[in-house]
Amino acid sequence: MRTVAEVDEDVVGRKLFPASIGIFAARDYLDRMLPKAGPKGQGLQWIGYGPVTQLLERVRNSPYPEARIRHSIPDPEMHMHLARAGAGMAILPGWAADVFPELQRVPGTTLDESRSIWVLLHSDLRRVRRVRVFVDYLCAALLERRAAFIGT
Repeated sequence: MRTVAEVDEDVVGRKLFPASIGIFAARDYLDRMLPKAGPKGQGLQWIGYGPVTQLLERVRNSPYPEARIRHSIPDPEMHMHLARAGAGMAILPGWAADVFPELQRVPGTTLDESRSIWVLLHSDLRRVRRVRVFVDYLCAALLERRAAFIGT
């Protein structure tokens, strides 16, 4: 499974549905920090991934480009935990606030649906029966839960 805009590798697969991402933070963090923040996010903090060009661009193009990238953690699950704990703003899946009520989308931001959930496999595996059965099962299970992945 991958969450990408386009697939350009030597793989075959199915594009299932949009996978929205957005900027989220803990409600108490926003209540505490947003009123004191400067107009471009001065005084706020990002939870970052390090030198990942797409995400750095997203920060630059956000309403908060001057917020400091305080943390650099490559694990998206840790971003979720840190954001929930009030450590700053994070780029998270659109469903984050549905599952964790302590999170909310940061004011002035929107969900980005330019990526999709893809189920991919190497082209030489597409005719292997047990692989096809698994891929069919996985796709059906994901499509049943589509609304949860898209988020609000």
